[in-house]
Amino acid sequence: LMKIGHIYKTLFLRKKPIKSEIKMEGRCPFQPQSGYATSDTRLEWMRRNNITLDDDYPDDMKSLEANPDHTAPLYFWQIYSLIGKRPIISIVRNFYERVYQDKENPWFRNVFANISDIGYHISAQSAYWIDAFGGGKRFHGGNHRLRIHHEYNASEI
Repeated sequence: LMKIGHIYKTLFLRKKPIKSEIKMEGRCPFQPQSGYATSDTRLEWMRRNNITLDDDYPDDMKSLEANPDHTAPLYFWQIYSLIGKRPIISIVRNFYERVYQDKENPWFRNVFANISDIGYHISAQSAYWIDAFGGGKRFHGGNHRLRIHHEYNASEI
């Protein structure tokens, strides 16, 4: 769980974009699309980093496709263009398998188990992250749905 917190902080709370270690030639291997959460999540990141739509920010930041230059910044909404959906689903599945097997913190496991089974969580969270990372309309309701869910179902976390 500590790793998930670190990943979240790295992707969403950092002041500078991640420098990509992936070397590409030409276009990204996966075709990105804006989803229900993509724009809201990107705007939230920009707000937290004091960037407004009125600012003259780099074209790389506007695109859902990662820059093929591996030294260029990589923003979280461009991740799908590099890795597609399978690794995202794998990360989410790994997280929830660990949560549901956790014997040391049953209260944490129960927060999720009381809402639904592991399959539901893997499906919903994969859809959200694929959507937020530029994989198209997967998470119906976007950030509004996410806020309501966390306010009413996951307030213990």
